Amino acid sequence: MKQVEIQPFLIDFFESRQASIVEKSDGILTIKLTEQLDEQLMNRPFYWQYVKKLGKVGETMSVTFITAEEKREQVKGEWIHFGSPRLDQIFKIIQQEGAYTVLYEDCQSNETMKTALHPWLVCNIRVKYRGYQSKDELVSVGIRLIDGTMRFQMMDEMEHKNFVSAVPNFCFTLPKIISDERAVERVTEELKQRIKQKSSDFVNKSHKLYEREMNMLNKLIIDDDKDDADHQRAKDQIFERLYPQVDLEWINLGCFYVSEQMSKELIS
Repeated sequence: MKQVEIQPFLIDFFESRQASIVEKSDGILTIKLTEQLDEQLMNRPFYWQYVKKLGKVGETMSVTFITAEEKREQVKGEWIHFGSPRLDQIFKIIQQEGAYTVLYEDCQSNETMKTALHPWLVCNIRVKYRGYQSKDELVSVGIRLIDGTMRFQMMDEMEHKNFVSAVPNFCFTLPKIISDERAVERVTEELKQRIKQKSSDFVNKSHKLYEREMNMLNKLIIDDDKDDADHQRAKDQIFERLYPQVDLEWINLGCFYVSEQMSKELIS
């Protein structure tokens, strides 16, 4: 997901939870929250406890999100981007609501020709880079639980397919040969290997900047009369800010049963 994709993501998130879109323009989005979203996002527990105690209907807040950097000086609102606390908050809500789901491709089949559905585990993961720059990357990986075949950008491939929560008529599911737990291990191993291959430049730049700032700090310490605890705190802050770190945060998982035709398209 890129910065330009955040606004459509927010629209889907809020509309699917019955929030009202008050204003929608390029890079600007104003939302009238539902009571549940207000409680989840706006940190007003005292207010909601008060109105519920009195048996009243609370007034939910409206929030304006700015997703285009050039609009930040034009409109009053929250600048939302990867790494921003608000986007982290939204990711956590999604994670809590749907940590694991099971869905089935809505296939058209008949009694004389039943359709086999192949199991794929879809893993949505946030890769968090911290170093000379901080950035987040959303990765969606599908792994077929019959043979371990993987497909990256899996959610993009399934975006225009229809899925239902029960096995469609005249369809049946093939059994998993690879367990979910083992599949998660394989996806993690593959993703770590890919990150290692492509992040060498990020790691090198981060190390150089980290070493430069530590050297500058060490020179200042010689002429500084602060105690050792202050110096150690300064070193710890530089380490947390600049030392290269790449972390994986699992957002959610889902087992998607898809037709043989779709399975072939995914591995082609």
